[in-house]
Amino acid sequence: MSVRNRYQMVNVGIFLSTLALIYAMISDYVSNAISTHTVIIIMEVTIVLVNIIMMITLRKSKKAFEFVATIITAQYTFFFLTIVYAGDPTDVKHAWFFTYSTILIYFQSSRQGIYWFVFFIGMLLFAPFQDFIHTNYSFYEVSYLSLVLIVIYAITHFYQLKMEEANALIKEQEDKLIASESILKKELHHRVKNNMQFILSLFKLKLVPFMNPQIQRVIQEVTYKIQGMANVHDILYKQKIRTSIDANQYFTTLINALKNGYETKDIKFEMQIDATLSNDQLIFCGLIVNEVVMNAIKHAFNNQENEGWIKLNISSDKTQTILEISDNGTGMNTSRKTSFGSEMIQSLIENELKGKMKLETDKGVKYTFYIPR
Repeated sequence: MSVRNRYQMVNVGIFLSTLALIYAMISDYVSNAISTHTVIIIMEVTIVLVNIIMMITLRKSKKAFEFVATIITAQYTFFFLTIVYAGDPTDVKHAWFFTYSTILIYFQSSRQGIYWFVFFIGMLLFAPFQDFIHTNYSFYEVSYLSLVLIVIYAITHFYQLKMEEANALIKEQEDKLIASESILKKELHHRVKNNMQFILSLFKLKLVPFMNPQIQRVIQEVTYKIQGMANVHDILYKQKIRTSIDANQYFTTLINALKNGYETKDIKFEMQIDATLSNDQLIFCGLIVNEVVMNAIKHAFNNQENEGWIKLNISSDKTQTILEISDNGTGMNTSRKTSFGSEMIQSLIENELKGKMKLETDKGVKYTFYIPR
């Protein structure tokens, strides 16, 4: 029985047993049987109170599950034994005994369940021979109950073992699938990165006969865009966990590539990243950062005497991630015709990231992107 199923059944068992016990206490009160069933009623009240505490404990911390399961098992064990020791064979409550084996399946593992069951049967058979509490059950009656319980337990225990074997097999297959998936993803990221590198090499090779400074500049810009995407797959290929990427590592690599490709000795770069992005978000944000920072390096600090700076800040809250890219350059002329880079940024933020963009050009340029989580 999986921990998840056991956890659910313990919650259901606590809830249903509490309702049943409350109903039994109300029935005893209505029929004026409180005086004749005092011990059992005290047990019922105690179990109800403990059940409430256990339910609250499970809501607060799932780590307490095994402890709660043991407490509930002990409750049912001693409650059923009390019915034998203090009850009457004609009492309809003796039918509860036949649920004990099934309860053990959900409350205990197969090995621990055997210990509890042996203890329970031993106490049942001991009931007619002890002199501490007067019992109305004869040895024949407790032997009959024990035999029926043993048969039921043998069936349920066999079912439990088969379920545990099935769960173990499923877990083994899941582990194999996860391992295979991990290898396939790693190979995929490796191939994608190599294919992008091949595209860059082919792109440069085909344009060699037409090389001039303007084409070289275009090739360089395209190279940084493709390299930015290739970096994601390179990082994913090298790390063990491929569901997410260290954003600090990625953007540091991206910015360093731009710094090495342009004249940036008079420009100061600052980064503060405190957010987690999915792989897809990281690729699109990388394209945006690459375009904005590259434009700032090329155009923002022409003929500027003061030291320039470019800042990259990424933060997040419960609903969105905020990406800010700013500089203290000469600003931007928003009346000019929209460039391809601006259209690409607008398309990425609206169509791919489903977010919004804010542009400020008062003192330098500041882009703020609001990306839904």
